[in-house]
Amino acid sequence: MSMLVYFVFVATLNFLVGYLVGADLIRMPKWLSRFERGALDDEPLLPPEPAAAAVAAPAAAVEPAPPAPAPAPAPEAAAAEPVAAAPAAADPAPPAAPPPEPEPAPVPEPAPEPVVEAEAAPAAPRPKPTAQEVMAGLADFRAQLTSVNTEMKDSIENAEAFGECASRLQKVNHDYIEKTHETIEDMGVDDGDVESNKLRNAIANGAQQVMGLSEEIDQLIGEGLDEAKRGKIVAMADQINAAAGGVETQIGGPQEPEQPAPAAVVETAAPEPAEEAAETPESEEEPVGPTFESLDALYDMVQQAVDAAEGNDTKFVAAIQRDPSPEPDEATIAARLLDGVGQLLSEIGVTKTPVARSDDRYYLLLDANQVDQATERIEVLRQQVESADFIAEGDTKKATVTCAIADASKDADRDELMRRLGDALSEAERFGANRTFHHDGAFPTPVPEQEVKISAKKLSI
Repeated sequence: MSMLVYFVFVATLNFLVGYLVGADLIRMPKWLSRFERGALDDEPLLPPEPAAAAVAAPAAAVEPAPPAPAPAPAPEAAAAEPVAAAPAAADPAPPAAPPPEPEPAPVPEPAPEPVVEAEAAPAAPRPKPTAQEVMAGLADFRAQLTSVNTEMKDSIENAEAFGECASRLQKVNHDYIEKTHETIEDMGVDDGDVESNKLRNAIANGAQQVMGLSEEIDQLIGEGLDEAKRGKIVAMADQINAAAGGVETQIGGPQEPEQPAPAAVVETAAPEPAEEAAETPESEEEPVGPTFESLDALYDMVQQAVDAAEGNDTKFVAAIQRDPSPEPDEATIAARLLDGVGQLLSEIGVTKTPVARSDDRYYLLLDANQVDQATERIEVLRQQVESADFIAEGDTKKATVTCAIADASKDADRDELMRRLGDALSEAERFGANRTFHHDGAFPTPVPEQEVKISAKKLSI
């Protein structure tokens, strides 16, 4: 009986071992190669005999028990177990890549509509600039120009310091041009308003002049600031200031000069009346024009005016020279034309002091405390002479004059003042007749032509 139990136990054990080995073989990956599966098949399914004996030894000591009920359900379990393990065999297989998720359809953003509406909403139009606002901007621009130009003149011997001043000058110019363009845009298109169009044209013309001179200064700075170029830049800065002054004149209208009593022309020409000639017969031998005492007297008036000047007021002396006629006139006609110019000087009232005359030139102290006032008064005279008809013995004669303006300072004696006027006249003649140049004590610079209010005159000479 014990032997039977032993054999049943061994058979059951073998069955279990075979079952376990078979289950492992079922779980083997199906992608193993034929050779790998063969190698696995060659391996022993049972442990070596000593191991089996070791397993059997303890089993012998076990008390016999009824084995029949235990192995009975084993076949059914064996049949069911592989079925349950079958899905596990697929575990080692690499998982299939998940299908790509479809991209969500673009949803139209509702934002553009409100943004467009916000941008399309017209902003409140800015009010058109007034003449007073433009004049205030011009005054500020000219004040900055004057300040920078003074620094440039003081540092003209130092190239590095001058370069810094020139850079500031260009910043002032560029800012003015940019603001001017904005002002013109704010004024809008031509709407038929005469005053508005006049203001727009004056601003545009002034900006064009400033832009042209500023571009030339940029070019000079790029070429290197040698002594000659530094002098040119200073002269151009004066031209820009004068151009801005011309815009002020056009916007505000020409400043009507005060109408003082006609200025007396100091002359010592040979007297025409016979009675006066009889009283001073020696005057026939004197040359035409004043003696230098007359110029000295004018210089004394200039010095008194300079000493009495207050604050930033400056006094200005002018020289008026008649240009040669295209067709040479007789000497008597030329002298009479010069007399006609002196007559216009008295009628226009550009000065409150006597005028000195020397040969073909007039010298006078201008009734002005600022350079723009001085240039305006001289431009009125120059253009008045150009437009006048001089009637001589029934014939109409035309004349033009070249003008020079010089700053009168306390350190400038008569010779220095005459030198400045002479340099300005020479520079004007070099560029052509019928022009005005201004000498500020450093360089002579051209005065841009200004729009002034004049009325054509006819004078008998």
